[in-house]
Amino acid sequence: MPPPLSNTRYLSVSEITRSVEQAKEDDVIITTTELAAEALFASNLQPSQQPEADDVRDAIAEMILRHGSDGCVAVVAGEFGDHPETAARRMAWARGQLSNAFPQAG
Repeated sequence: MPPPLSNTRYLSVSEITRSVEQAKEDDVIITTTELAAEALFASNLQPSQQPEADDVRDAIAEMILRHGSDGCVAVVAGEFGDHPETAARRMAWARGQLSNAFPQAG
C-alpha cells in the first residue's frame, strides 16, 4: 500500500461497511418512494378530490396490488409519452402527497 498523502485518511472496514449499509437503506427508501409516487400517479385519485392521507395510502396499495411495480411504471411511461405536460403536473402532485400520507418517511 502506498503511503498516505498528506491529509488523507484511510477508512476502516467498519466505516466502509456502515457506509455501504446506509447506501443500501437509502436505495430502498428511494425505490419505495418512487414506487408509491408511480402507484398514486396510476390511481384514479384526482387532485380536485383533495384526498386524505388514508385515501392516498389506500390508492397506492390498490394500484400496487392490481398492477405491480412494472404495471405502475408502464402507466406512468404511457402518460408521459402521450401527455407530457399533464403527466409532469400529476407526478409533482403525487410526490407532494407522499409526505402527508407517509410523514415518517420524510
